[in-house]
Amino acid sequence: EPKVNKVNEFLEIASDFEDPLEVIRESLSNSYDANASEVEIRIRTRPHGSDIVIEDDGDGMDERDLESFFDLGNSNKDDAIGYKGHGTKIYYKSDKIRVETVKDGTQIESVMDQPWAKLNNRELPTYSVDTTDVEEPSRTRIEVNGFRAGQGFDPQQLTYNKIEHYIKWKTIGGSTAWDCNDYFHN
Repeated sequence: EPKVNKVNEFLEIASDFEDPLEVIRESLSNSYDANASEVEIRIRTRPHGSDIVIEDDGDGMDERDLESFFDLGNSNKDDAIGYKGHGTKIYYKSDKIRVETVKDGTQIESVMDQPWAKLNNRELPTYSVDTTDVEEPSRTRIEVNGFRAGQGFDPQQLTYNKIEHYIKWKTIGGSTAWDCNDYFHN
């Protein structure tokens, strides 16, 4: 049976994401999949990477969904986009990932410290999971601290036109598949 070096795979996939717009694409795609009607993305540039906060009012995540968020090749999606679980690995290029999500009356808070440093030291990062019963609507908040992108992250350069062009040409959002029913799509 072939074996996989987990650390090298996580490092390689996270390294494949060089364009900082991938963070926005991944955030919007996941919020869309979670049936969110509102998504807020805030980016603040720091001397040693950017701090990114993504919040949506979607369906939230349960513990299985959270596993898929952090795991590789373990996705709940079964369509052509997102089923491999690669996208959220872009967040691993950071100092810290914090996820707070509410689904069906359960709030889950999860933290992964130093994912990028650990991967580069040939160590597989781990994450904590704390659950609490709450009476709040479903939602998700993801904080990524010290994010590093290959081309840097200059919020001043992230204009509406640049983001719109990226989504239209480099994501499923620009696909002509939306214009076809299932018969023609197949």
